[in-house]
Amino acid sequence: MMKTFQWRSLVLAVPFAALLAITVYDGRKEAVLAVREQRAEGVVTGCDPSNHNWCHYKFSFRERTFEGFGGWVGKHPSTGQHVTVFFDPSDPSTSSLEDYASEDRRERGIAPLCWAGILTVVMIIVSAQFPRRQHV
Repeated sequence: MMKTFQWRSLVLAVPFAALLAITVYDGRKEAVLAVREQRAEGVVTGCDPSNHNWCHYKFSFRERTFEGFGGWVGKHPSTGQHVTVFFDPSDPSTSSLEDYASEDRRERGIAPLCWAGILTVVMIIVSAQFPRRQHV
């Protein structure tokens, strides 16, 4: 006897779908910024190694000083260290210590895992609808 398909079970796929939507949106945003990003020399003003190596930094653009807070890739930075800051010239308050193309690749790299989660949930639900074979 075949079980009726429980559409409510697809609720298990919602977190994967939400994560997929967020990563695609963020990846697209990073890709747009990567096209127009500019670089400036900045200075680290403080670090918090316990918070995933995030640090505060300052940089100047068009005679204005901007501050940022972002993740650091590589060795722990120290206060006063000079760093390259990547920023959006149309909104310099949008900045990062990692180029936006790399951030885009990282964001989009999560998407296949989300699809795998969604497909796994669907396959489990669909496979439960078929009767098991009895070996005699």
